[in-house]
Amino acid sequence: MVTITEVPPRRRYQRPLWELRDDGGRLVGWVRQHVIRGSSSVFYKAIGVHPQTGEHVTLESSTDREERFACILSFLANPESVRGVHWHPRGPAVAGHE
Repeated sequence: MVTITEVPPRRRYQRPLWELRDDGGRLVGWVRQHVIRGSSSVFYKAIGVHPQTGEHVTLESSTDREERFACILSFLANPESVRGVHWHPRGPAVAGHE
């Protein structure tokens, strides 16, 4: 079971952010709202935490927030099945939300 919580912004200009945590309270991913310059659409960027290594993995963006939550859950179930990901060194619990 995963709990999804909206994180209050620390600064006025920060866009909404949702954390996904497992039953033990461990951060397993987050979704951040963002806008691509020149586009009128709002996008959602998903980042999952690799279940074995703890590495932060950027998953592709989408205009569907719920689909990004589902993408993180799929990544947790089988990280090797997710294509087009970018691996990041282990960083702060919520990268870019300092």
